[in-house]
Amino acid sequence: MAGEITLSTSLSVRHSPFEYNHTSRQTIDQNGIGGGNPGTVQLTTTAQAVSFGDVSTPGIVVFQNLDSTDSVYIGIDVASTFYPFAQLKPGEDFVIRVYPTLALYAKAVTNTANLFVFCNEN
Repeated sequence: MAGEITLSTSLSVRHSPFEYNHTSRQTIDQNGIGGGNPGTVQLTTTAQAVSFGDVSTPGIVVFQNLDSTDSVYIGIDVASTFYPFAQLKPGEDFVIRVYPTLALYAKAVTNTANLFVFCNEN
């Protein structure tokens, strides 16, 4: 089977004099079966590994900050040092295809926050 995943993105910026519009719709093949893990993760201000449960080869991952006041950082850990590469403000989401063997970490910026994570098999 092919085209099991459909990813649509849209971005529109209007802040005079700058304007930008982007719309994309992609059909993506999913090689394995599985996903949905891990669901809602409660974060503290200490970076913690994001486990994808029984997904052996992560593919498309959706991160959604469910908190109404706190931001969340997504990043990697190198030698016990957390390096964020994305910030999700309250209510924001982020979709990415991850490198299959990369361990991802997340943390709340100032308090605790709930982060929804959906990962499907590559």
